[in-house]
Amino acid sequence: MFGTVEWVKYVREATGGVAIITIDHSDIQGGAGAVTNEDAYTNNINADPVFTNAGIFDFTLQNTSPAINAGTDVGLTTDYEGNPKSGPNFDIGAYEFQDSTAPITTANVDTGLYNSAQTVTLTCSDGSGVGCDKTYYTTDGTDPDTDSNQYSAPLSISLTTTLKFFSQDKNENSENPIKSKIYTIDTAFPQTSIDSNPDVLINSNSATFTFSATETSTFQCKIDSSAYASCTSPKNYTGLAEGAHTFYVKATDTATNEDATPANYAFTVDTEVPTISDLSPNNTTLSATTTSTNLTLTTSETTTCKYSATSGTDYASMTAFNSTNNTTHSTAISGLNPGTTYDYYMICKDVINESTEAHLTFQIAPEENKTSLNSIKIKIERGTNKFKDTLNITKNKFKLKSQDDSLSNGTVEIYKGGKLWKTITADASGAWSKTLKLKNDTTEKIKVYFIEQTGKGYR
Repeated sequence: MFGTVEWVKYVREATGGVAIITIDHSDIQGGAGAVTNEDAYTNNINADPVFTNAGIFDFTLQNTSPAINAGTDVGLTTDYEGNPKSGPNFDIGAYEFQDSTAPITTANVDTGLYNSAQTVTLTCSDGSGVGCDKTYYTTDGTDPDTDSNQYSAPLSISLTTTLKFFSQDKNENSENPIKSKIYTIDTAFPQTSIDSNPDVLINSNSATFTFSATETSTFQCKIDSSAYASCTSPKNYTGLAEGAHTFYVKATDTATNEDATPANYAFTVDTEVPTISDLSPNNTTLSATTTSTNLTLTTSETTTCKYSATSGTDYASMTAFNSTNNTTHSTAISGLNPGTTYDYYMICKDVINESTEAHLTFQIAPEENKTSLNSIKIKIERGTNKFKDTLNITKNKFKLKSQDDSLSNGTVEIYKGGKLWKTITADASGAWSKTLKLKNDTTEKIKVYFIEQTGKGYR
């Protein structure tokens, strides 16, 4: 039998009259039986030989048989059917299991670009062969051989690595060609930069940005609180609303590493030109005693207002209002003179846009009209035609009247002999009138006192 028993030698020894049988490199399934000296047999196996079909006397071995490569050389060159030795050792039995097909090794992670360390498991399959024996590998790009590292557990690949490997089955059939996998590990995040952008303040509803990254990447952009969307440089936005905006952009490299700190840029859109209203005092006459007043106005948005006495003056050369940078503005002017007309020109500017020039005008009443009386009408009935500075009259009727815009809804107080005599309320246009009568034989000094609705008074 080819390799079943290396030799069976019957030796009779006189010791004890016991025959010692020595059995070597055999399958003694079920044990040694009548052999009592177990030390007399070595290199044997005690297992089912896994014949193909012993019931029909097919004693060829299946690929899982423990008899494969378990025998020894007994001087035969072929088995019972003339098959040569196959594998590193002879098989036990009459038939040599024939296997010349190399195993196949696979890796669970394929060649590729990854953004994290990879755990690579190598799996050997020998199909219908006698089974895989060992897998050898290298990670430095050189070809492995049977002196290389022997695979025993999954490999952790945390850096860019070229992994090469092959397997060998129990019949020493070696896999060829050697397998190779290249793992590119990229765990670095790209850094995104905004290369060009609009000014911090723009008077346009559109804005354009250009951007780049520290490595080959795709980009996502968004404006304000909108969702990120795929974009390319340059990115243009139109129809932007008035007010503050922020542009964001982030890069994702080819290993899908995404910039964790997107680049951003804040800017403000301001296309609205401010308007001016509620100019005061405007198109009015102030009393002759007025030496100072406040110029006031309202704007449609927060602005800084300036004024000049000359039309067409550049905004930068104008004088700023005392109270401004809001929507209500005022400034004090002084040195006003009676009988003079004053013209002021105002421009208000928001962060970027200037209003159109506004014109305000007013005048100070002449000195001779301090009393603001348009006329005094005196009707006298008396028995003498004499007229003196001091009048002694029997009947003395006279009418006082005037109109002054600054007296609108104000009060007129008439004093006689230093005491309040009459009080009259002016109408909305500042007009009033009163007919008065003095007693006969009276000498009186009449004074008129004007009190504006604001409480300001003058004689």
